[in-house]
Amino acid sequence: MKILLNSFKLETINNFNIKELIIYLNLQDYPIAIEVNKIFIPKSEWEEIFLKNSDKIEIVTIVGGG
Repeated sequence: MKILLNSFKLETINNFNIKELIIYLNLQDYPIAIEVNKIFIPKSEWEEIFLKNSDKIEIVTIVGGG
């Protein structure tokens, strides 16, 4: 399976759901927002949405500051 992740090509043999992708990328401990094919995916749906070949995923980390 090939996906585009934050403008970088990622090829994997696994069919991940969003939660599994976040764990694979070691981002589970960070506040993040996920968009798949320009649609925001709430955290409550991460286990239900499985990625498909050619999906475009954007992961944005939330950073506080002042």
